[in-house]
Amino acid sequence: MTEAKKVPSVNDLPRQYLLDTNVLISDPSAIYQFQEHDIVIPMILLEELDAIKDGRSSKDDMVKSEVRQAIRNLSAIVGDHTPEEIYAGIQIAEGAGKLRILNDAEMLKDYDLQMMGDVADNSFIRLTHLLQTNESDRRTIFVTKDFNAKIKAKSAGVREVEEYLNEQQLSDIEFMASGFLEITPPLTSILEGNEDGMDVRQGRGGVTMYTFPLACLKDLVEDIYLNLYIFSEQEENVWRVANIDARPGEPELVTLHCKPLSMMMKVDAFGIKPRSVPQAIAFDALLDPAIDMVQLTGPAGSGKTLLALAAALHQSRAGDSKTKYNKILVTRNLPDMTEAIGFLPGTEEEKMAPWLAAFADSLEVLADVDTRGHTDDKPGDHEAMMDSIKYITSKANLQYKSANFMRGRSIQNAIVILDESQNLTPHQIRSIITRSGMGTKMIILGNVGQIDARYVSALTSGLTHAVERMKGYQGGAVVSLPGGERSPLSSFAESNL
Repeated sequence: MTEAKKVPSVNDLPRQYLLDTNVLISDPSAIYQFQEHDIVIPMILLEELDAIKDGRSSKDDMVKSEVRQAIRNLSAIVGDHTPEEIYAGIQIAEGAGKLRILNDAEMLKDYDLQMMGDVADNSFIRLTHLLQTNESDRRTIFVTKDFNAKIKAKSAGVREVEEYLNEQQLSDIEFMASGFLEITPPLTSILEGNEDGMDVRQGRGGVTMYTFPLACLKDLVEDIYLNLYIFSEQEENVWRVANIDARPGEPELVTLHCKPLSMMMKVDAFGIKPRSVPQAIAFDALLDPAIDMVQLTGPAGSGKTLLALAAALHQSRAGDSKTKYNKILVTRNLPDMTEAIGFLPGTEEEKMAPWLAAFADSLEVLADVDTRGHTDDKPGDHEAMMDSIKYITSKANLQYKSANFMRGRSIQNAIVILDESQNLTPHQIRSIITRSGMGTKMIILGNVGQIDARYVSALTSGLTHAVERMKGYQGGAVVSLPGGERSPLSSFAESNL
């Protein structure tokens, strides 16, 4: 009896991925991320990259930089290969697949899948459909970060469409590290009975240091990482994971620093005191000279901006801290929503002022001057406020900068406050953090629930990327602040609107 031939499953066929332009904008190295599978690049993608690279708008400078890197990566692979070799496919790297660049305009000239509008998305969708129809010996998968393009592709009959997820750090944003953990029962009760393997020492500033086997925490804390804060309402202490010591053949040891909560709640940074335990924890990280990167996440009204600016001014030449940074740089990336503003005259700081108004508001709070009962020879409230802000700004060397100024620089002995980091891609936030030189403290602020940038989601945001990738850094801390500290109105709106 003749044995029937086994029909190969669709899943067994070799794969090729046709990339949308937004994939290379969000990750210039995307062509290296598909393992042994082939990559298809339509010529219209190259035209879109070229248009962005040579665009006049300075607001897209960071995007232009990523586009140029993507073009360099493609150019390095194409090299001196012939048109025939480029069409057939060029080896991307050892162990990787091939890169094909196709003339979509020529291939689609007489193709019968018609779509309304002469837009790039339609060319990507039509070419994918053509390849899926004519190249049955392989799977062609359209990869995009645009949800609308996914819907259009599916509606047009494209069988396989995927979202580019290489930058995605988590399966659900709820799992993003918060930086502190509230537990029940208190940690002191957990440690009772383990005194034999415990070393207790007194440190500076009211800190008590406990070293004991990490296994004592395993059942209580699922994800243990450096500078994780642990708190219980049933005790008046806050604990911080200061060190994890793993030695071959020996039990892992963890060192926790324990501080009285009452002491942390009395901290005063430029006239601002914490209103809650999370804010006290944030101040602890912001004012610790050994921590050179603090990420504050949380919704509007949680106090991120005010805490960051107060801590920065406290440690500047305008403050009372022994730590003195030479300058404070406040920066943010301008999202696509700023396109309508057009040309703004003035200096860089004047152009940035509308997009950093939250810091101006916080500065007014910090520079508040009581001028009640003033006479004609004394300044009025507004004049006194402006004089105070001007003095603080000059004394602290406070500067407002566009995030674009960071590229190519090495910033020394400064505090850098990066606002609205949720709108950055992983590649963009990496290019900013790596500018930190000796003696620089990086403070990153963001709210993944308020993303304005195209092609960035909560799961692929540079903020999520930085929180997850940097949470094991010895000099880094993350604190997720709950909302509602701005006012009762703000708190109610955050919960109910």
